[in-house]
Amino acid sequence: MCIRQTAVVELGICWQHDPETIAIIKKVAMSDRSFYVRQTALELFALLGKNDPCAVIMLKKLAESDDNFYVRRSAIQQLALGWHDEPEMFEFFCDRAYCDPFVREEEWEDNPRQTALEAIIEQYQGNTQIFQILSDRTENDLDEQVQKFALKILKGF
Repeated sequence: MCIRQTAVVELGICWQHDPETIAIIKKVAMSDRSFYVRQTALELFALLGKNDPCAVIMLKKLAESDDNFYVRRSAIQQLALGWHDEPEMFEFFCDRAYCDPFVREEEWEDNPRQTALEAIIEQYQGNTQIFQILSDRTENDLDEQVQKFALKILKGF
């Protein structure tokens, strides 16, 4: 963990009741030059900022437009954990499952499109569109690992 990551975590632990803390953590999540620090800050923000009326907006923005796939993936995970009941969240996850710009460079990398599929499967089990989404991802996703994941889930349907 780098010094700035540690500082963000310590700020959140030691000063979580200070109203300025959430604003600082939010700013770090949106603008730090290190994706590690942004990811740490967004996860801490999701934990401490549940009552922030802008939390969903900020997390969606990070999920859509951060230049790092780890940050986008973490934002999707946090939305799935704490905000999956928000209006139009299913549609947002579908958009991420189809439109995230991830391009695999290494086998171990985690694709945000797959993370969005996992959120859809876990949070919206009764939705009749899931079969169609998985079928599409099996045939049309550019990432072979996502195709295999979707096919595995389809076989269990």
